[in-house]
Amino acid sequence: MGGLGKTTLAQLVYNDERVKNQFETRNWVCVSDDFDVKRLTKAIIETMGGTASDLIELESMQSRLREMLSRRRFLLVLDDVWNENQDKWDKLKFSLTCGIQGCSILVTTRLEKVESIMGTFPAHHLKGLSKDDCWALFKQRAFGDGREEIAHLVVIGKEIVKKCGGVPLAAKALGSLMRFKNTETEWLFVRDSEIWDLPEDEENNILPALRLSYNHLPSHLRQCFAYCSMFPKDHWIEKEQLVHLWMANGFIPSKGKMELEDIGNEIFNELVWRSFFQDVEKNDYLNVVNCKMHDLVHDLACSILGKECLTLKTGEEIIVPKGIRHLSLKLENMLSSDDLQMLVASTNESLRKFQTIRTLLLNASRLDVDYRPFSAAYLKFPNFNISNRRCLRALELSFSSVSWRPSSAAYLTHLRYLIHLRYLKLYMISISTLPESLSNLKHLQTLILDRCRCLQKLPAQLSTMSSLRHLDICGCESLRQMPIGIGKLIHLQTLSTFIVGKKTGYRINELKGLNLRGQLHIRDLENVKNSVDAKEANLMEKRNLNWLTLSWSPHNDQTHIQENVDEVLEGLQPPISMKKLEIERYQGMKFPSWMEDLSLQNLVRVQLIDCSRCENFPPLGHLPFLKFLHVSGMDSVRYLLDVESDSGDGSAKGFPLLEELQLYGMLNLEELLLNVTRGREVVVFPYLVSMRIMNCDKLKTLPLLPSLKSLFLQTKESENIPEGLLQNRNLPVLESLTFDNSPNLVNLPRLSIRHGEYGFSSLKEFGVNQCNAMKYLWEDETQFQGLCSLKVLRIEWCERLVSLPRIRYLTALERLYINQCPGLELSLLEDFRHLTSLQKIDIINLPQLISLAEILRHTTTLQHLRIFGCEGLTVLPEWIENLTSLRTIEICYCPNLTFLPDGLRQLTMLQTLVIKGCPVLETRCREGGEDWQKIYHIPKVIIRSWPLRTPMKQNRGCWGRLLELKRRLHQILG
Repeated sequence: MGGLGKTTLAQLVYNDERVKNQFETRNWVCVSDDFDVKRLTKAIIETMGGTASDLIELESMQSRLREMLSRRRFLLVLDDVWNENQDKWDKLKFSLTCGIQGCSILVTTRLEKVESIMGTFPAHHLKGLSKDDCWALFKQRAFGDGREEIAHLVVIGKEIVKKCGGVPLAAKALGSLMRFKNTETEWLFVRDSEIWDLPEDEENNILPALRLSYNHLPSHLRQCFAYCSMFPKDHWIEKEQLVHLWMANGFIPSKGKMELEDIGNEIFNELVWRSFFQDVEKNDYLNVVNCKMHDLVHDLACSILGKECLTLKTGEEIIVPKGIRHLSLKLENMLSSDDLQMLVASTNESLRKFQTIRTLLLNASRLDVDYRPFSAAYLKFPNFNISNRRCLRALELSFSSVSWRPSSAAYLTHLRYLIHLRYLKLYMISISTLPESLSNLKHLQTLILDRCRCLQKLPAQLSTMSSLRHLDICGCESLRQMPIGIGKLIHLQTLSTFIVGKKTGYRINELKGLNLRGQLHIRDLENVKNSVDAKEANLMEKRNLNWLTLSWSPHNDQTHIQENVDEVLEGLQPPISMKKLEIERYQGMKFPSWMEDLSLQNLVRVQLIDCSRCENFPPLGHLPFLKFLHVSGMDSVRYLLDVESDSGDGSAKGFPLLEELQLYGMLNLEELLLNVTRGREVVVFPYLVSMRIMNCDKLKTLPLLPSLKSLFLQTKESENIPEGLLQNRNLPVLESLTFDNSPNLVNLPRLSIRHGEYGFSSLKEFGVNQCNAMKYLWEDETQFQGLCSLKVLRIEWCERLVSLPRIRYLTALERLYINQCPGLELSLLEDFRHLTSLQKIDIINLPQLISLAEILRHTTTLQHLRIFGCEGLTVLPEWIENLTSLRTIEICYCPNLTFLPDGLRQLTMLQTLVIKGCPVLETRCREGGEDWQKIYHIPKVIIRSWPLRTPMKQNRGCWGRLLELKRRLHQILG
């Protein structure tokens, strides 16, 4: 039965601290009735922080997922499963049987057959709540917050609760409903409603309760709720977009002087309170951003609007019913351009017959296709005919995965026919200008141009669009100028970016009368001449703003300091409501008084970029809610906080809630804290979890950071990193340590393994990347000895590295990753027999490797072996049969490897063999080939003929490497 709390119970388990401590990674995937193995595999990869957008075939996705899971103990929740096909489950399960001991998969379902197919443990069957518990839940909603429990209403309420059948969702919905009923007559009406007389089945235990709750909503709330049926099940509904769509369709009534957006927020919150929305997500500033609908609630919404709302996905027959008003069309899993064009034709034909469409959301931003047939040469913009959709109120076109032909700008000229349009969203469209006729849409309220990176110009007469309330141009990086007179748009609520010009109609005073909310980025502040001009923006009075970015142009002449620049920033004082503040390329000598006197007490995130002439850091350490601080290019600053100026209770305090600190290019930064004296209690950075220090070469020490788990260090110029940055007594819970892109670094700092001191026993991941001057990690070969808990060691792009001495001390190591270290001779490393936890080895781009080194011979715990880009490899040893735990072998781009050893026959645990880019081996390993008998026992053999790679060019630095990878990608994809 739905609504009993299966998902809620799974969430409680998932978020329990005891469970969190048992698993290295926890992942949650909503399955619903679409058990598409490819989609689910991709979703699991993405919930783990990976990406699958570059993968086409299911086998490639499975390989990547197995790689990600192989070294971890994971918990995976598959929520709301309906699949009764054993075959489909077996395909998905194949990718999940590779973690270490203790991995768990938790499934929620309504179907007994799903339990029999997927379960290895007996299912936990949820029963309805007891009468007392159901009453307690109902009462909490109906009489909460001190409302008096009137005796005769309690009697009626308990009778209503009996009708809930013990279903929590029904009790919550009805309790929320009765909260607003004050008379006995109203309570009796609900108790005696005919809706309870529906024929009984398991769903009708709850749908009558939801239907009753719906029927008692005010009419505008009913309309707003039912509209949500146009979103798919398990869809994350974006609150702001939903409110704007409600506005576009005229669902939000006016209420005195309240803005429509505020009334829409009230409606949203009301639906949350009444349990029509759930799983509400908030951002860092505690603002609600997303929500979901329970499946049964979604079913209710669909039953109300019937065929007026429809969501279609590719793979379904495109039949648009008569009377359709709101249509959401999602293009995904298209296999060819012909499929897409057929879909376009059938949709156009269906839409042509009906003139009733009010909402059309067309999303092709996640096409999961082979890139070759979808390249520009094959695919043109899908010409959905919108010119005759004159009744449209809301239109969204998202086409990030397809190539727009040059005439796409002309295509947009058809928008001028949509005279009733109130909402228009264009996502990642590759056009440089919008048609001037767009300004004829006089009813348009919301215009979103999201990440249209080529857009250079907005319509010149945009200021005549008097109904415009939201102009979102985030990610329009090529835009150089605002339309003249933007200040005439007196109803404007959202203006994500304003570019300051020099002439009248383009100056900063255009912002003066606008009551903006949300995010505002003011660019090209060099065009503001003095504080008087700056104050004309009237930022202090824009109390609904919570995110402000103030930036001077990167093209501004930095040798010529803007006159009165200090005054300009002083005059741009934000409202006290500000949660996020960014200041970029400010060339003043000091920060404004409103940063010094801590006027902005509500700040959660601060970013200061290239404010190179400021000598003193503002006292941000005293902000009570600051969680994220990113500072870059402040060359003159020597410290972040002077603890001597702290309160007089004898202790030094600062950054009380800071969780993430990033410092980049602070050339003169010597210490984080000034005037820390011995014996004085220092309570600074108590909750700091993540820290990145890049090119701050004068910084010598770190204070005690009791919660720091991740530390990232980088130096461009120095040959050494000070040992004071890595004192284990100051980093007691450090779990991840990375040294990155430090071309002159000769040795790593000691990890306190001297004079009897103990090392970083908490460290689990250790990485060294792009340290090309380094021959040895440490001069002292005992440093690995202190890393007794290390599980992952990654060494990449260290071209001169020749050795990893005393690696035998890493007895907890589970994964070893070596990439592009041409000087590293594996055969000279110590025997790996002491690495008794080692499960996975990646050997990548070692062209000098001829054969697997003998050191691997005794790694009997090894489960996954990956060899990639080792052009010199000619043979795999026969002793590979000793690696009896092997489950996966992946061999890619080893063109001189011409045969497989007979020892593979003995690897009975081997589940997967992948061979790519090895032309001779590919031929021999296909069925009937010379090596087929050695591998035919392996359940999954993947052989793919990919173009041979050309040797990697020695492009130093990240940019050169990216160019090389791009070149290779073009080569592979043809």
